[in-house]
Amino acid sequence: MNSEERPSHLGCAADDHGSQHGKGTYLGGRQRSDGSFPAEDGSADLEATSLLVLAMLGDGAATLSIAWHADLHRGLGWLVAAQRDDASFEDPGQGALQRHAVATYALTEASGLSPHGALVRGSATAALGHLLEQRDRTGGFHTAGATSTTTSAWATLAVASAEFFETLETCYRYTRLLR
Repeated sequence: MNSEERPSHLGCAADDHGSQHGKGTYLGGRQRSDGSFPAEDGSADLEATSLLVLAMLGDGAATLSIAWHADLHRGLGWLVAAQRDDASFEDPGQGALQRHAVATYALTEASGLSPHGALVRGSATAALGHLLEQRDRTGGFHTAGATSTTTSAWATLAVASAEFFETLETCYRYTRLLR
């Protein structure tokens, strides 16, 4: 099967070895020079960047493709740089905790799957701690004052990822809060 016949993943063409290449593709061309992916208004988009980091990790970018590896590295670098001193990524507000949960999941997955996992482990641990401090009395996570199933699902994925990879030493202290 040649590259024209091979299915395309992440909006990229596969080469004859199955590797995905970001250059000259829709997604490869969308990543900003700072490593983020843009919102519709052109500003950096935390959720889009986090989701595309997850997609690159899920597509094997961490180990299979040199082209995607560079995009993944830049995306992770932007997530780490976007994290604030209190481990949040943005001011509280509508959807902020959900975006935080998605970013935390991306960081925990990267800490376990990426060759650069050790470089993001501290940020992942801090983001996880901040996320779990936001848990409400029902055990869920809220958006705009009400417990949100979607936010709670993303938060649970982040915690499960950290627990699965056993790379976040402080994870076990926090995951006991969820049981």
